[in-house]
Amino acid sequence: MGNGRVRGAVMAGAMIAPLLAFAQAIPAVAVEEPWIDTSDRAEVLESYLVEFDRIEPASGYTGDVSTCSAGTTSQTYRDSIVQRMNWYRRMAGLDTVAERASYTSAT
Repeated sequence: MGNGRVRGAVMAGAMIAPLLAFAQAIPAVAVEEPWIDTSDRAEVLESYLVEFDRIEPASGYTGDVSTCSAGTTSQTYRDSIVQRMNWYRRMAGLDTVAERASYTSAT
């Protein structure tokens, strides 16, 4: 493996690690939708289009950087983030997860 590939793999791992830590910190809930059959190209394409062609909600961020106020984001936005994360988990054949407010609060 060349140096470029090694760096790419390290960078990809560094970007994915926070998502994996978040997902592991939240217990899995019952799967509402079946895993995506990655051997079925049409199913993968359909699920991709449904997930990535949707309109993302506004974050509704209430914090203020100038006063170091952590703030929050809207529930709709957080639900959208969990939905996207669960799409990736379903592609990998993993159970879906749910947000746990005690893990995502800014306190």
